[in-house]
Amino acid sequence: MSPEIVDIIVRQTNRKAGQMIKAWNEPSPTCKPKEWKPTDEMEMYAWFGLLLFPGVFHCNNMQAKDLWHSRHFDIYNATITVNNYLVWQAVRTLTSCLSKPFRDAYKGVRKALMGSDGGEEIWRYCVADTNNVIGFAVGAIFVRQAFHGESKPEAEHMINEIREAFKENLNNLTWMDKRTRERAIDKANAITDMIGFPDYILNPRELDKKYADLEIVPNEYFENNIQVAMYNLKTNLEKLDQPVNKTHWGMTPQMVNAYYTPTKNQIVFPAGILQSPFYDTNNPKSLNFGAMGVVMGHELTHAFDDQGREYDKFGNIHRWWDNKSIERFNEKAECIQRQYGSYKMNGRTLNGKQTLGK
Repeated sequence: MSPEIVDIIVRQTNRKAGQMIKAWNEPSPTCKPKEWKPTDEMEMYAWFGLLLFPGVFHCNNMQAKDLWHSRHFDIYNATITVNNYLVWQAVRTLTSCLSKPFRDAYKGVRKALMGSDGGEEIWRYCVADTNNVIGFAVGAIFVRQAFHGESKPEAEHMINEIREAFKENLNNLTWMDKRTRERAIDKANAITDMIGFPDYILNPRELDKKYADLEIVPNEYFENNIQVAMYNLKTNLEKLDQPVNKTHWGMTPQMVNAYYTPTKNQIVFPAGILQSPFYDTNNPKSLNFGAMGVVMGHELTHAFDDQGREYDKFGNIHRWWDNKSIERFNEKAECIQRQYGSYKMNGRTLNGKQTLGK
């Protein structure tokens, strides 16, 4: 971990963490024994991790004092463990930027953990890497070349028609009580949507401003990735204590995908999925509803599935369902879980519980 990252942490994190870091130089900090000093830079940064995330270790002032003076807690071994974890995470995330021996070694780890080594052609990897780092700049090129302006209002109209059909169908659910149904209709009406792309990407000045702090140097691939990590960390830390930006896009415009965010009660359809074969303004409505309409309906129902139903129309975790309706919903969910849990593929049984959200 570089001094620059530590500097960002110290400057950007919340007041409590700032006070704890400041306490590092005090003669007798409550949560640190006098005699213990970091023996190297990495141990000091591991200690910053303990300070910034004390909840992970259930460490308040009194608990910490007991821990440090308990013979059952070996500070050296604990620090080495955190050290090793941080070093491993740093190596793991940067293996793709390193030489072939590192990449080949991680392929074995990935295959053991995920069943696939994730290998792909170099050109595909380079395109994906560029897309991940400056995706909205790439998206601006895509939108100018491939996205038709009339697609946006027509997609908006489709979403509204599907929403109305969904609300009408709620009246056919005999297991849902009247009060919960009314609240479900309110939530459906409150769902906001973002379609196509954020407008700022077509403004060169605004787009340059977004990446102003990102320094990319030709022929310095590894160093560029370090700069990207620092840029992303700084960008994320700047969001601390700031109001939630409900117009923030979690996907780039060229992504062929869509998503629902329960904490914002929002559905998003990037420009990439609003094209053939999913969608075409020249297609008859039946084709568009049969393809893109399915995707829209799928994302809409996420607001009411086994996870989305835990959030109210404002995006807050709130038990807004009637208890009887919850019981009947869970009975229906268990039926789906048993059904999919009985399916087998390649000698393995599907996990029905993981299927519920889909």
